[in-house]
Amino acid sequence: MAMTEAARKKLAEKLLDLQIEIAPQIARMDELKEQLRTAALEAGSGFTDEVTGKGTVEVSAARKAAFKGIVPVLVAEAFLALKDSAMKKLRDDGLVKDEKIFTKAARPSVTVRPA
Repeated sequence: MAMTEAARKKLAEKLLDLQIEIAPQIARMDELKEQLRTAALEAGSGFTDEVTGKGTVEVSAARKAAFKGIVPVLVAEAFLALKDSAMKKLRDDGLVKDEKIFTKAARPSVTVRPA
């Protein structure tokens, strides 16, 4: 049996109430994370701090973008404008292969926007 609209709205209200309640804590957590990121930058490395009985906080080291190499890229518009025989030759020569492209599956998303 499907959920009634009234039950659904009650769940939505509970979710909004929780979001409003924890918003200050989330903001404070973000501030603390920024301070820990600064500590990692100053140290030049990441670290893990364990608090007995509570858990651990891991802060990874910063890393700069790194050049990985050059990858040839097909200009799709130019390829698709070729005659069928030219496209077939490129495929037969192994320079171009067709791949199926799918959209990513997704669960229903939930976005909470307090007023």
